[in-house]
Amino acid sequence: MRLASAVASMLVATVAASLAQIALMPDGTWLTADNTAKIRFESCAGAPCGRLVWLRDPRDPKTGEAILDRNNPDPALRTRRLLGIPLITNIRPLAQGEWSARAYNAEDAGIYDITLKLVAADRLAVRGCGLAGLICKTELWTKSQ
Repeated sequence: MRLASAVASMLVATVAASLAQIALMPDGTWLTADNTAKIRFESCAGAPCGRLVWLRDPRDPKTGEAILDRNNPDPALRTRRLLGIPLITNIRPLAQGEWSARAYNAEDAGIYDITLKLVAADRLAVRGCGLAGLICKTELWTKSQ
């Protein structure tokens, strides 16, 4: 009986240690593949998220004003500034250096399931699929300051 209890305790400790090593979200600020935006992973209202913190062109070329979330399906959110909003939410660790998440695309107001995977210390692969997984795209983001 003691042996079984000791083995069970060791197993629980090993699983707990393994889970503790899995990060809750990617670390730092990342430049998108097209170099137009930076996303910083941080806590948003107590949950991991990726917040839009920089835009290469933060002003609407037609109005000269800050770019707004004009395509949002919620009319109340269409006047909010894009800069500063969480674009990546529901981040869940899958394995060491890999996460599942949801991404908001302000261009079409769509919310997509994505995976994030560290492929190098300064490279994050962001993969999203549409049409029930028939069309997928992966882009590499670069760690930024």
